[in-house]
Amino acid sequence: MSENIWFAYCALKARDELKLAAQSVDADAKLVFVPSACRLRSLFGEEQVHKYSAIVGGCDEGISDLNLAAALVHDGYAQRVVLVTKNPSQTLLLHAKQAKIDKVIDLEKLIYAEQSKEEISPESSDVFPTQMPSCGVTTTAKYTNSHEEDQSCVVASQTGSLEAKRLENPAEVAPIFVFGSGRGGVGKTALAAMSALIAASWGMKVALFDLDLACGNLFSLFGLPRAAAMETLKLGMFGAARHVRGESEVEIGAKSNRDLLDEASIQVTENIRLWGPCARPESAESISPLVEKLLLTAASTYDVVLVDTSSTCTDAVAQAFQLCDRLLLVHDEYAGGFGSLARTSALAVRLGVARTRIVRVANRGDRRTKFDLMAGRAEVGLETARAVRVLEGGPEVSELVAAGKAQELVKLDSDFVRSSAHLLAQILSEVGKIPDIPAAQEAVIDPQASRRPFRLFRKKACS
Repeated sequence: MSENIWFAYCALKARDELKLAAQSVDADAKLVFVPSACRLRSLFGEEQVHKYSAIVGGCDEGISDLNLAAALVHDGYAQRVVLVTKNPSQTLLLHAKQAKIDKVIDLEKLIYAEQSKEEISPESSDVFPTQMPSCGVTTTAKYTNSHEEDQSCVVASQTGSLEAKRLENPAEVAPIFVFGSGRGGVGKTALAAMSALIAASWGMKVALFDLDLACGNLFSLFGLPRAAAMETLKLGMFGAARHVRGESEVEIGAKSNRDLLDEASIQVTENIRLWGPCARPESAESISPLVEKLLLTAASTYDVVLVDTSSTCTDAVAQAFQLCDRLLLVHDEYAGGFGSLARTSALAVRLGVARTRIVRVANRGDRRTKFDLMAGRAEVGLETARAVRVLEGGPEVSELVAAGKAQELVKLDSDFVRSSAHLLAQILSEVGKIPDIPAAQEAVIDPQASRRPFRLFRKKACS
């Protein structure tokens, strides 16, 4: 009987969740909750080695669940040590593996499976547990003949593929454009904001994401006082299986995917909604596992999805790269700009991004100088990349961006606005999503091609 006794520690409000997690591991588990972390460790002694098990999770603020579980493993007296958490990041899983914690349970997946009335017991004949060798995280997926359609949808959602939706309902899927770079300060965030404003001025519904989840500042360009509270999002909220079949809104309880998504965003303008970064930088790792589902849901409910990323390739950025229809690698024309760009393009190729989806964007260009279309062709990922130049907007553009008045940029008659509109129109045209309005159609024509080249001295006409 003693082998079924589990000593547990968590916050009072998390006890029901811990009971559910313990029963998923041991159906006959009998939990004994202890009042403190110190008391939990003291219950295991040398005279009771491997007699009882321990489960921790949802601890009070100031106590690390991971550190407590690792300490119990280090003591060496518990039969098994199970850590319960929500949306575990890859970093947490790696640390759990290094600490030799027996199992990490994703509470969000467990609750979602329970609500969906899925059998989570390993003994079930139609459920095969998939256990990560790193630290024993268990997920379940149905593989019965009567659920072949559900299986294909789940697999499609897990691989992050938009191709299944394109084949069934290509007109309902919005393109995903991701702005990336190998270093900061190249104007990537300003270009993403400008593209969103231009698309909105063309009547498109824009989903704008800032995937620099810890330290992004995209919201400040619009004069917003704070970031969206993305911490309210949870993995079990999104019905990815039916979503992949092309349904624009999947009802989960009383709310649809779009309602759940919009609650974690900020309305920038009538046609633009912004997600990210996290209100608290330490929450970034918990949001990273949701990026795939967020982008897929937005792609089915908006006209275009624009994604600003961090200069380093995090898990969230890597997912966005793999999902994108076009990856716009932004650099400036200053010396040394190609080094970081080449590393990013090579990384994108290793992540599976097709070379034909990569666009090289030379930002802050000087129209008085010649644009080298062949630059960087020898770099991995840039061999076939199309090159587009966005011209410098001058001090007026910089001042508006710094003052958080990006909305006023579209009113300017500047080289930056015209060339940014041309860039957006070009990539929308390539994926067949260009709006049928004069402003968008005219933007497809390169404004730089219509200008005469700058010459210091004009050639005299022959008499």
